[in-house]
Amino acid sequence: MYRILWVLTGLLLIAGMLPGTATQAQLSVEGMRVPHVIEAVELLPPLHPDTPVLMRVSGYQPDGCELPVNIEQTVSEDHLRIEIYRLLPPDMMCSQQIVLFDEVIELSDEAVHMLLDPIMALNDDDPAVVLRSLQEWHAVIEVNDFTGVLLGEEIIPAERVPLNVDSVELYLHEDDTDHDDDPDAAVSSDDPNDIRVGLQVEGTHPDGCREPYYSYLTVSGDTLNVQIYRVQLPDTERVCPAVIRSFSTLIDLASVPPGDYTYDVNDVTGEITVPGARNQQADGTRVPHVIDSVDVQLLESYPVQVQLEVSGYQSDGCETEVFVDVERRDDTIQVEIYRVLPPFVACPMMIVDYNETISLGTFEPGDYRVTVNGVSVEFTVD
Repeated sequence: MYRILWVLTGLLLIAGMLPGTATQAQLSVEGMRVPHVIEAVELLPPLHPDTPVLMRVSGYQPDGCELPVNIEQTVSEDHLRIEIYRLLPPDMMCSQQIVLFDEVIELSDEAVHMLLDPIMALNDDDPAVVLRSLQEWHAVIEVNDFTGVLLGEEIIPAERVPLNVDSVELYLHEDDTDHDDDPDAAVSSDDPNDIRVGLQVEGTHPDGCREPYYSYLTVSGDTLNVQIYRVQLPDTERVCPAVIRSFSTLIDLASVPPGDYTYDVNDVTGEITVPGARNQQADGTRVPHVIDSVDVQLLESYPVQVQLEVSGYQSDGCETEVFVDVERRDDTIQVEIYRVLPPFVACPMMIVDYNETISLGTFEPGDYRVTVNGVSVEFTVD
């Protein structure tokens, strides 16, 4: 029975009929990109920075075509992604047999640095000692559709929890220094080579927990498939605050050739035209801070100076510059606090508290309203 299901899965994979998953084939000049089905992943001891770090991956390829297997590794912060696939030439007929796959992969230097450096320490008795507990969340490891969490030296199977997507819009920005005063303005350009393009996605988390989220883009013919998800261990007790957490992220399309596409972002679909995306240079994703409270301070001066005592947090551990934009129009002040993260970066899963004093300048007598990342407060200057 299982063998029959595997064969059917292989047929669907080759036909490109499994939408919305990382197993979708990616077309290239050599043929159709067909990933392996991965069932188990484990690190092989001993783990030591001076010796190769090996990972054993097992599963199967579902069609029986004997072709070279490609293995690609991508490392970002605490996130290791490995893609294992073959390129099937157009119109190639396969035997539709299940071929088991069991391979030992030597991890790249970047992956070894991510997995070992934070958990190793030197002492007089042993050149390398593992410090972290087996219960401590250390890194996310994804091999095709397999998702796991590294706890100590063991990879524990985990699950992807999709985020709720409310809107998807085409983001266009002209790569011209004349627009530095308004870097987020969506503009047009007569020269498609000057255009930077992406998908601006907004939505909400499935609950109030503060885990970071990841995004993954695959291209299948003229279809862009995007998954935006969190990673969590199954069957764990989680108590989440009863709040709605929103997110906004930019899916960079730098590697997508120009053309007309249909996109599927967590089952939200639409059509876009990608103009000259190959030549763009992405700044990254704008990630706003979560603001819990805003306290207005009126200083004893003339004219009156106004300061804000702002507290909240950033929902991941990526250490990068924090930007504070203040826009004042008549009696309304808009403050935006955010960071810009590189495309597809994976950040440490930790909450970083944020407390800052922000000066708004001097104010004449009157009633005012200030909004900081969606939190509004009214104040009066006498």
